[in-house]
Amino acid sequence: MLHYITFIWQMLLSKATYKKCISWS
Repeated sequence: MLHYITFIWQMLLSKATYKKCISWS
């Protein structure tokens, strides 16, 4: 269960970082 939450959290985090990189460029 905890692994699943961590996986989703990392996925959301990476998605936010991706959007940030896109907006920066």
